Amino acid sequence: MKTRKILWKVFFVCLLGLSLLTGRLLYMQWQKQQAIQHEISELTRQSTSLSEKNDLMKQTLAYLHTNNYKESIARKDLNLKENGEIVINFTENPTASSTQTDASTMYSKKGPMYNLLEWWNYFFPNS
Repeated sequence: MKTRKILWKVFFVCLLGLSLLTGRLLYMQWQKQQAIQHEISELTRQSTSLSEKNDLMKQTLAYLHTNNYKESIARKDLNLKENGEIVINFTENPTASSTQTDASTMYSKKGPMYNLLEWWNYFFPNS
């Protein structure tokens, strides 16, 4: 009878140990599965972001091949115009620019008084 109790205790301890080992292995597998799911979601997010960037680049490339873009670049960067077109350039107020030119010779653009001078010219442009 005593041996039977001892056998039951040994069996129960082995069963408990086996259950703990199985639980530990299942928990480790669950952790790995969660890490894989997190990595999958991160890669899916990156894939979506790259697809959006790719679409934007395709749209930009398509715009770069349009005549409107080529014409705007020719006008802006190369100063070209169409036949029969008249170009008028507007300049700043000559009195304000001469005041700034005189003041800029007195103060360097990096000097401590430059910011104060800029505010003064902003509020009192003709003085």
